[in-house]
This record gives sequence, C-alpha cells and structure tokens, in this order.
Amino acid sequence: MNWRTNRSFFSNPVLPLAEILGAPPRPVGKAMTVADLLTSIKNIEPFPTVATRVLQLSGQPDLVPNDLMDVVRADPGIMSKVLKLANSSFYGCQRRIETLTDAGNLLGVKTIVSLVTSSCASSRMKDKGGGGQLWERCLTNAVAARIVAQIHEKIDPERAFTAGLLQDIGELVADSQEDGERIAIGAIVASGRTELEAEKEVLGLTHAEIGARLTSRWGLPEALVDTIRHHHAPEGATRDPILACTTHVAETIVAPLLGERPAYAVSDTALELLEVSRAQIEGLGDWLTEELDKAREALEG
Repeated sequence: MNWRTNRSFFSNPVLPLAEILGAPPRPVGKAMTVADLLTSIKNIEPFPTVATRVLQLSGQPDLVPNDLMDVVRADPGIMSKVLKLANSSFYGCQRRIETLTDAGNLLGVKTIVSLVTSSCASSRMKDKGGGGQLWERCLTNAVAARIVAQIHEKIDPERAFTAGLLQDIGELVADSQEDGERIAIGAIVASGRTELEAEKEVLGLTHAEIGARLTSRWGLPEALVDTIRHHHAPEGATRDPILACTTHVAETIVAPLLGERPAYAVSDTALELLEVSRAQIEGLGDWLTEELDKAREALEG
C-alpha cells in the first residue's frame, strides 16, 4: 500500500497485522505504540534462509562466488530461479549459463547477490505487500538505483540494485497495520502532509527506520541497514554515503513514473556527492522504463 497517492486503501483488502506476523491482534481500542511496532518487527517472518545468508555473506570483503553458490545449492527452487534470471536480457550475459558455477564465474559476487535477493523478494512482497503494489515500487526503485550507479560509476550497480530493492522493506510492517492506523495515516497524507510525517505521527517510526531495524535483526550488512535507514535523508548515512545517496536519488525518479507525489525533494548534497546533475536525473525516464520492462520479464515471465 502506498500512502502517497493511493486513496483506495479505505476499501482495498489488506492483510491484518496478526496474519502477517503470526501474532495475536491488539485489543480493540488499544492504540499502536512504538513498543507494539518493535514487537511486530521481532516477530515478523524473515526472508528465506538462503537469501538472508547470501545477504549476510555479501558484507565480507574476501567473499568469492563459490561461497554463495554453496548456499544457493541448498535450495533447488531458488537455484532454478537464479539460473533463469542469469540467462535473462536484464543481466545481459553474452552466452548461455548452464550451471551455478558458470553463473558465479561469469556474473560475479554482487550480481549473484542481487539475483538471489530478487528471486526471493518477488514472491515475498507480492504475497504480503498490498496486492503487488509494494513489489512494483521496490522493483522500480532497484532498477532506478542500478541506472543511477551506472551513471556515476562510484559503486557496483548490482549493490545499488540490491539496496534499492530492500530500501522500502519496512513497509511490509508499516502498510499492514490495523484499520485505525491505516485510516489515520491516509487522512494525514490526504491533508497534504508527507508519508514520512504521517508514519512518524501515527506509528512513532517511519518505514525507513522500521526497515533498518528489521534488516538489522536479520543480521544483514551494516552498510545496507544504514542505507535503508537514511535513504530519505542520505546526509545522515555513515556506513556507505554513496550507496545511500544513490538509492535516495533513484527514488525521486521513481515517484513520477508510478504517478506518485514525491515524498521529498532530491538532496543537493546527494547530487554533489554523486557528481550528477538534476538534468541527468530528470532525463532517465525512458531508460528506466526500458530496463524495468526487462526486469519484469525476467522476474515475472
């Protein structure tokens, strides 16, 4: 569910918090507290074990492709998805990839991490994220971050893709609150205030902070957690400011493409750090649309 522009959430079916988290609902009339939200984060089902382990390993400086392949081989379903994605036009490999060893050697660690994360996030976010709306935005964020990284050439585009894919993961919790919270957030947004202001007022935390606490609990790399926490305000990022600025700038491209009201203005500090101009960013719509079509075909075809 997207509070920014979606006004139909009053009637759309949304999974109740208890169903998503496997926890009992709050008593009727009891307001959401930060303590309730933190309990939700503790109880939420993690990503599949393979994806979580791959993301954990991705923070190790001496990681080699075979380390990841050993993890992927433990799950035949994910293994087949990785091979399918590796052979898609989105990843642009010049020859047919038949084995995981080939995939690792030809594509490298960062691309394998993004492949595994994408294959797991797709089914998880479609199942839990408001009828596929969250997945569509997360995928678009990821593709946009990949493009921005290709432009400034300061980080690996596949790292940017993975961070973009997960930057709004806190909305798995924030979007799944009970009727009182959802209506209150929607009313605040409808009055002209931002999504972040509404979440902070009603829930006590924004989806960015929720996502950071969730991924920290899963043991994901600190640079990724820090990026998720600060992607709306990248000036606060300390672990990998370039990565945080990349996801921040990418999200400002995504909002207009999805017909959303931007949650924030692009940060001048982010543009300066990445050494990209507003004109460059504003002209990426066609490229993003083309790459997004390839990503959808790879992940959903």
